Amino acid sequence: MVKKYKLVAIIAGVILCLLGGAAYYLKPVTVAVKTITSENLQQTVIEDGEIKPVDSYAIFSEVAGNIETIYVKDGQWVKEGDPLLKLNTDALELNKSILEERLDATILSLESQLDQLRNELAGVEQQHLLMSQQLDTELDNQTLILEDLNRQKMLADQDLEEGQVLFKEGGLSEDLLNTLDEVVKSLNSQIQQLENGINSSKQQMASEETSYKSNQSFLTTQIALLEGQIDASSGEINMEVIEGELTLMNDQIEKSLITAKKDGQVTEFLLEEGMSVGLGTLICNLINEEQKIDSYIYWEDALYLEEGMEVIIRYQRREQKVEVPGKITYISPTAYKQVSALGLEEERVKVEIQSDEVLEGMKPGYKVDIIYRLMSINDVFTVPETAVMKIDGQDAVYVIEDDKVVAKEINKGIEIEKDIVISGEVNEGDRVIVELDLENYSEGQRVKAK
Repeated sequence: MVKKYKLVAIIAGVILCLLGGAAYYLKPVTVAVKTITSENLQQTVIEDGEIKPVDSYAIFSEVAGNIETIYVKDGQWVKEGDPLLKLNTDALELNKSILEERLDATILSLESQLDQLRNELAGVEQQHLLMSQQLDTELDNQTLILEDLNRQKMLADQDLEEGQVLFKEGGLSEDLLNTLDEVVKSLNSQIQQLENGINSSKQQMASEETSYKSNQSFLTTQIALLEGQIDASSGEINMEVIEGELTLMNDQIEKSLITAKKDGQVTEFLLEEGMSVGLGTLICNLINEEQKIDSYIYWEDALYLEEGMEVIIRYQRREQKVEVPGKITYISPTAYKQVSALGLEEERVKVEIQSDEVLEGMKPGYKVDIIYRLMSINDVFTVPETAVMKIDGQDAVYVIEDDKVVAKEINKGIEIEKDIVISGEVNEGDRVIVELDLENYSEGQRVKAK
């Protein structure tokens, strides 16, 4: 009897569990959904941009010297011809005075130098003549000796050949044969040494000729330079040369006052009075008010761009984000290698942008965001990328039909930010489940939209 009651209790418990599970399964789960509607989309990318002046003119020092006076400061607007700074010219003025006062002494000095150079040239030519004669004589003697040795060797070679024949016939001793062989070897050695001596003499002659031509060229050039300053017929100073030097000094004195070459705003002016500047030192840059923006875009995205296309320029001004329209004015024909913030090497294309509107408060060197519209897509369906899953290897989404989960196969298109363009079995008005944990749902499960 007790066993019967226990069996009844167990059966009742099982029934209650089944009823509880069924009740839980039949209870709808609340889920987040996106109702499918036809959309018009734009694919965009955001890249950094830097404000630059449209026109920038660099001013460099044309003479070296110490800064005596500064007339401007960084950021100041100037007009063409306005003085920027003046270099000290005391040394130039002194040199000019010395040159003017010592013209007579210069004449004597130049003539003395010219005589000295001519004497040196005559000495070089005389020495070259003597050395050439000596080397020629030595080479002739060596050549005669070599010819005599070659004749002796020819006779010795004949004696050795005859001796070898007699030795084989028993008519000559081995000692005499060896003596003939040693004579030939000795003559060969002497000929070799003499040939080496002749080659050495030829090399010495070539070296002497090269040295002579080098010295002759140097002295001839120096003489010509001095003769260019002196009128050889009258022995008077060539005033054109001295006047040229004075003109150069006057030009340097004039250029010591550095002025603006055009209207503009002074930038990158970092000099102070007393500082030394060299020839070619950057004094400053002059920029105009018109601005452009330089931006570098990934080469694959650049394929969608054309000059004249509109972009959005976005920047932060105080607590507000400002967006103004801009237009692409230039696209570089070449991609440049750049290193990204992640340390990756990328090929990017330079793009220049201008806006008809004033970028209030923005100066050269400031950073902005450039929003590029790469393409437009009309009448498409999109879902968040988290709404797409795989069912039997096919992309699919869950939709709600009659308060139940239904799987529909889809085809994925392009991704725009965090959304994916889809097509396939979905229709306008479908409610797609966009929960993150889609693996916890199954077809036929009761659900309701939030």
